[in-house]
Amino acid sequence: MLILIGMEIALLTLLGALFYSMFIIFAGLSGGKINDWLAAVMFNGIGSLVPLAIYLASSAKGKTTWKGVVYAGIAGVGIMLFSIVLARIFSRGGNISFVAPAIYGTVIMLTSAFGWLVLKEKVTGLQGLGLALILVGVICVIAAKLRTA
Repeated sequence: MLILIGMEIALLTLLGALFYSMFIIFAGLSGGKINDWLAAVMFNGIGSLVPLAIYLASSAKGKTTWKGVVYAGIAGVGIMLFSIVLARIFSRGGNISFVAPAIYGTVIMLTSAFGWLVLKEKVTGLQGLGLALILVGVICVIAAKLRTA
């Protein structure tokens, strides 16, 4: 049973990465071709309305708490602000091959640090090594960009 749950999590993680890659690629392609604010409205509007319609049509709504609603609302504010900043970066000529690794590598470092320091999640030696390699990768990507700027 645990193996099936692990495989499901791995598949969902892969799908999440695929869909988020789709987001960053098409957000990048839209840069300079649409107003930053309209882009953010479209990213978040479509990203909100479709799941809301499915939720409202679903008979299995699941457990919802006020704490969950507050956390989801704060996450929504984060995505909204991220979308605005991302649209602005791409409209100013930022390219996908720099923006994606710089942002997402940094996100991995910040969220991992939050999980470890605030939520007291365990980080194994191998995970720590992986995080260190991500940090080195982000530094290399930024250094390469600064050299060509």
